Amino acid sequence: MSVQSPLVLGLGDRLSFTPDSPFFYSHLLSVENSIDDLGLYLTEIIALTKSYVADLKKLSKSSGALATHLKQGVDRTKNNLSIYNMSNYLGDFISDISTSQDILAEELSRSFITPLEKFYNNEITRISMLSKDYKRERNSHHDSIIKYLNYDHPITTNGKANRYDGKAFNVISNRKKLELTRFDLVAAINEIDIKRRIEFSSVCVTALLSLKIHYFYCSERMITSTSYVNEMISRKESDRQEFEYSRIPVEAYRSTILGILDTSVERCTLSQVNDVSSSINSDMSTTSATSSMFNFRSLLDTIKRSDLDSGGVTANAAHLLDTEIRMKALDKVELIDAQKSSDEGFPGVIKQGYVIYKTNKLIQSHVRRWLVLDDIKLYFVLENASTNGLEIQVLCDIMLASIKELTEYPFTFEIKYANIATHTIVCEGSKEYQEWIMAIKTQIEQRLTDGMVSPNAIVSLHHGTTSGTVPKSSNHKSKDKEVIQSFVTDILTKNSYCCECNKEGSNIDWVAINLGLVMCLNCSGKHRALGTDISKVRSLKLDELDELEYRLLLRIGNEVSNSVWDPLGLVDKSDNNIHEYIKQKYQNKAYVGKREITELELVADIQRDSVLLLLHGLANNFNFNTTKTNILEVASMSGNVAAVVLLVLNNIDLSKAQLIIDNLKNQPENINSIEIINYLTTKI
Repeated sequence: MSVQSPLVLGLGDRLSFTPDSPFFYSHLLSVENSIDDLGLYLTEIIALTKSYVADLKKLSKSSGALATHLKQGVDRTKNNLSIYNMSNYLGDFISDISTSQDILAEELSRSFITPLEKFYNNEITRISMLSKDYKRERNSHHDSIIKYLNYDHPITTNGKANRYDGKAFNVISNRKKLELTRFDLVAAINEIDIKRRIEFSSVCVTALLSLKIHYFYCSERMITSTSYVNEMISRKESDRQEFEYSRIPVEAYRSTILGILDTSVERCTLSQVNDVSSSINSDMSTTSATSSMFNFRSLLDTIKRSDLDSGGVTANAAHLLDTEIRMKALDKVELIDAQKSSDEGFPGVIKQGYVIYKTNKLIQSHVRRWLVLDDIKLYFVLENASTNGLEIQVLCDIMLASIKELTEYPFTFEIKYANIATHTIVCEGSKEYQEWIMAIKTQIEQRLTDGMVSPNAIVSLHHGTTSGTVPKSSNHKSKDKEVIQSFVTDILTKNSYCCECNKEGSNIDWVAINLGLVMCLNCSGKHRALGTDISKVRSLKLDELDELEYRLLLRIGNEVSNSVWDPLGLVDKSDNNIHEYIKQKYQNKAYVGKREITELELVADIQRDSVLLLLHGLANNFNFNTTKTNILEVASMSGNVAAVVLLVLNNIDLSKAQLIIDNLKNQPENINSIEIINYLTTKI
């Protein structure tokens, strides 16, 4: 898995000036982490570059000392012109290289280290300060709203609460401070996105040019010395030959002396021999000895704020709480409606925004929460301080809810959930109040009318899974991500088209696990409308299934499923007709190939490790719970894992499941029996 450099931001690291929300706050924390990584990365680069520069200066100092010593030694070698010339030339050469190293070190300090330190101190620190200001103003705004709502307002002559007072003005004032602070933070973050690329590219180019000039100079210096080096090489060869030639007479002379010593020892005293040897060695010793860089420009100008309008403050409480800060931004700051943005929040959302949740009607306790309505549920999205993430708190299922407007309290309504709980919600203005009332009423009516469920909903009505960036909890046994991905890949490879509309595409990743088929996003919504007793819809990307359920999907698949439910495949499957087609196919079983199935045939087929007759039984309304033989026990004792899973997913009676498990434990252990025991244990 590749790791992204702290110097490279993806689209997800840019921050849009969306309305303040948990999604904005969560995205902000993510971007701040990226900026923290950048800061850490820059400090490491700066420290290593300083170490490199220090080593360069140390090397330059050593080179300079050597060059000086070579030149100072020239006076000692004047009597030998050859040594004098070589010592002087080498000293000049090393001195030039030392000077270039000094220049390189200074350039790196001035044009690489200093700009990076300035960028870190100015920009990274600025982001940190603005972030602290934003979080402080955010808490202050929240506190002012709670104080305003908990405040005991005097009653006027007409019996209505008078909310035009200092606390109401504090709400508006704190909102203005919050939005201005948040705007400055967004602008600074988006500036740093560009600035860091410009800054780092500039200093890198500067460093590369400095290094290029240094090594180019060294290379040029070598080129200019080529002729002299060649001359030295030639002279070295000449001196070597001269040395070899000088060895011939010396060796001959030595042989002559030794011969004389051998034959006429009496004619040569010991002192004479030593004198001769000294003379020879002296001759041999004598013979051997003769052998500006560019500066980068200033960076982007600060994104300017313009046309700030905090709205008018009136005596009407509705206008006070409805007032919004309208801002226009230049260049990189983009105004996006959080309701329409595909990058913020979750898919399938109908209405979302901040409300005041009345936690206790008696003591007037309020908390500010982000409320979300999709076409299944009403729920809060909460900020988890311990994980810096988001979590869901479900209030109710829309189909089982009713709404009541509380006219005695401004902008307040109640949600009653199936006589189980009552939730009191206070909106932050008349406009928000009317929008929430209309959205909830409309959705309740629609759900009760046609029972349609969007496949994009956040919280599944049937199994409580979540999508988007909110972490989801799971009790599934298949936890190995690589194993899950392998199953998903195999399933989608085998079923590359939608089982219902036959379309191909990237959204063919929804399944009906109890039918063993794969379908597209659109058709999954039609399947949800059938109800979980007919079709249990899951997402291969958002949900984690049990490993045995993945294997069942691989075992059946679209081809086998259609051969049972629609063997002829002659019905119109166009977009206009697909909803009716799915309804007729599974609810009315209109296209099924009629087949009489006996209990004996079914048992024999299961014992052959097959699920085909089970599928035909489902399609032909065969009641597996009324047979003389316990079909689940037959499948379990014969080790037909796929049949067990298919029966459980299609609501087989599990009252005798524990007895079956006990019987399996008394049988010789094998992999199939272990899998069946584990699976049934989780279902009872």
